[in-house]
Amino acid sequence: MKTDNNVSRIFPLQYPFGMIFKRPSYTSITESPYFWWWYALTLNTEYIKCCAHKGKGDLRALYKDFGDVRHIASHRVALDNVELLRAFITWWRAPMSSTDSTTRAVYLFAEPAHPFTARTITDIDDAEAVLNDPRQALISVPLDVTKGGLIKMLMKQATALNTRKRGSAIRKLSSSQALYIPTSTPNVERLGQMFHCYDIYIKSKRAGKRLTNTNISEEAGVSSTMSEDAFPMENKNAIKLRSGGDYMNDKNFLLTQQRADALKVSKYLGAAKKIIANVAEGKFP
Repeated sequence: MKTDNNVSRIFPLQYPFGMIFKRPSYTSITESPYFWWWYALTLNTEYIKCCAHKGKGDLRALYKDFGDVRHIASHRVALDNVELLRAFITWWRAPMSSTDSTTRAVYLFAEPAHPFTARTITDIDDAEAVLNDPRQALISVPLDVTKGGLIKMLMKQATALNTRKRGSAIRKLSSSQALYIPTSTPNVERLGQMFHCYDIYIKSKRAGKRLTNTNISEEAGVSSTMSEDAFPMENKNAIKLRSGGDYMNDKNFLLTQQRADALKVSKYLGAAKKIIANVAEGKFP
């Protein structure tokens, strides 16, 4: 088996693309929830302690599967930093051991290898087994047609069955047989914003200049969608008189916008902390 033969094994959720070690693609890699699973684990202090003790302690079972992720945890860098992306690629592609060439990514997140190939079903029990297996499909074809006609029929059925985009999930998470299965399909764009805010929060805390949530929202570019509906009718009329109907330049509107942005950051930070705690239990998000 090749060390990173992702296409030969199925992943319940999208796996990362753009993993060219010399020029890794931040956008393509972070479109995969698996990147954020790994990244959250690098932020878990208890897991980092376990790594420092070479897998000893309460999290030793998790360490046996996920391995040492201290490289990023001990070198805080920007999320789109090339070194961080390379660290993820190295971790993703690493063999599980010197005697097992299965990559960590495949071992942790891929579906079991499919033991079947195309074959002719000859008995009822075999047909029932196929129908109960979400990894297979049972197709009936007429035999009194030409070989070309038969191939066209099979191609049509194959196209109808395999409609997924490259890298996307092909089955429901509830039917996944992977070793580690996400509890839900996360919004990767939200995860990116969430951990961007969390990084700013942690860095400012370590620097001794604790930023407010408003400061974080401004630095991270996080903004809530606001409209005139955010104001009571009497306030709307007052704003129109003062600003000529231009809500965006009104002081009250801007203050309300800031409060909404700060609240959004607060929710992001709370969610990030929860995810960081969950990954130490083998759960995500």
